[in-house]
Amino acid sequence: EAVAITAARNILETLRYPFIMNRTAIELSASIGIAVRSTVLDRPVDLLRWADIAMYQAKSIGKHCFVQFESARYPEDAARPEWERALRQAIATDELTLDYQPIVDLTTGEIVAHEALARWRHPRFGLVPPEAFIPFADEIGLAGAVTGWVLRRACADALGWPTQGAGNPPTVVVNLSSRQLADPDTSDTLAQILETTGLAPSRLVLDIPEQALMHHATAIRDRIHQLAELGVRIAIDNFGRGYTSLSCLRSCGIDAIKIDRSFISSLPDDPDSATIVRAIIGLAQPFGVRTIAVGVETEAQARWLRELGCDQAQGFAFGEPARFRDISRPRP
Repeated sequence: EAVAITAARNILETLRYPFIMNRTAIELSASIGIAVRSTVLDRPVDLLRWADIAMYQAKSIGKHCFVQFESARYPEDAARPEWERALRQAIATDELTLDYQPIVDLTTGEIVAHEALARWRHPRFGLVPPEAFIPFADEIGLAGAVTGWVLRRACADALGWPTQGAGNPPTVVVNLSSRQLADPDTSDTLAQILETTGLAPSRLVLDIPEQALMHHATAIRDRIHQLAELGVRIAIDNFGRGYTSLSCLRSCGIDAIKIDRSFISSLPDDPDSATIVRAIIGLAQPFGVRTIAVGVETEAQARWLRELGCDQAQGFAFGEPARFRDISRPRP
């Protein structure tokens, strides 16, 4: 543990100073996650997952820092029954909350959507990141209950958002897992939620993982068609990681693709990422599919994407996730 912390501090100290390349000063930062375990794990891959969770926590608190994974806040095998009971109670008692990250139009700068991000604030465990409890919910069969709660709350919240300028009210974006897409009851559940809350279907965007289209493609595409028939919009998340065919963009009624943050983070300096992003935008435009860049953190990235014709973007450059009460107030 001490070795890992020392290494993290040395890395951050080294990156404090700019690098000079071709007479240009280049500043770098790092967000570091540390996970250490003294005993043998049944699933060694968990150690990588925990380090990844800690890394995202480091990014969320301001970047250029390190965070050590706190195993007491995450479900391990011995504590799984207790965590399962706690999560069931959280769903039943509205212990979960939603934060919303804005998505902006790169041409006008107006907020056109808010993505719902589930949060679990447990009275004893503290803030449990979604990277921990969402996969856990999927493992124990509670993903449907969590998603249903998120959909109901997000649709109800969206009714209270103010309209910017002369445009339409912002849409609300909710993520669906591959397992939720495969569930034959998903369409009926969603139709009931839309009817109960009164939200216009066109104001709801469902983010589906690109990987879902590569497994059981026919069944998944049928489910996408069912959801689209309700009037909701469909976006492919993490686009670029997999191998989604162009025919799917046309035949599945996809409204938008969200370019994976791994390609955005190194823009505009990395030529390989720039080539990939340029190609994705060029492929989407003939089909009338909107492109949304995820993880935009600098004005330079936003400007480059805008000039290339990317439609929308989200990331810390446009605002951090906020509570409903903070975005429901009209802007001056």
